[in-house]
Amino acid sequence: MEFLSKKVFCLYIISGILFFAFLGCAHRSDNTAVFSKPAWNPSKKICILPFENLTKEADAGQKVMETFITELFAAEIFHDIVEQAHANQALRKFGISKLYFDKETSKMLGERLEAQYLVLGTVTDFTYGNGKGSASEVGLSVRMIDVDTGNILWTGNSHKDGNASLGRIFGITDGPNPAALTTEICRDIIYSLKNQIAKKETGKKNLFFWKARKSDKNSKGNDKIVNNVEESVEKRR
Repeated sequence: MEFLSKKVFCLYIISGILFFAFLGCAHRSDNTAVFSKPAWNPSKKICILPFENLTKEADAGQKVMETFITELFAAEIFHDIVEQAHANQALRKFGISKLYFDKETSKMLGERLEAQYLVLGTVTDFTYGNGKGSASEVGLSVRMIDVDTGNILWTGNSHKDGNASLGRIFGITDGPNPAALTTEICRDIIYSLKNQIAKKETGKKNLFFWKARKSDKNSKGNDKIVNNVEESVEKRR
């Protein structure tokens, strides 16, 4: 009996250590932030341009961009997304190789692609894990600009590594690979944006309801005033 008590006690201690280790890993391995301005319309056409790659992995930009487009389609935020082949064709036509351009260039691209918004992305990290030595790591920053004004309408960035995975914590696996982390990052950014849109739509509905009620109350108040005046006139007669 005493042996079982010690065994249970040890299990509690180990579980506690692993729990706090997991919290610590999760805190430093997962970081997502999205900021959105209200003045944009999801019903307008959008174009995702090739992502800039700042990593040593040659095709990281293409891999992350393809995943981002897939997740953006799945989220059903925008009603019309330009086909990637058309975007590449327009970039070649205007001789654009680096995605740092001014207001005139963005407007020219928007007119060519019949798109109101352009999405630019930068892959900041994309590394494969090295067994127990290091975990896989992926980082992404995206922004959407209005082709008419050149203003940034929303931005999002996220960074993840595999340190927080239970498989890696318990030494069972090396943690998620870059492809899995890329999917998580893209979903985090896109669904954070979708949630912000939902909140704004809810706010608009609440504002409309409040204005409708206010208008109704004012209407009832005006009717009451008219009735009082009519009654006063009748009495004087």
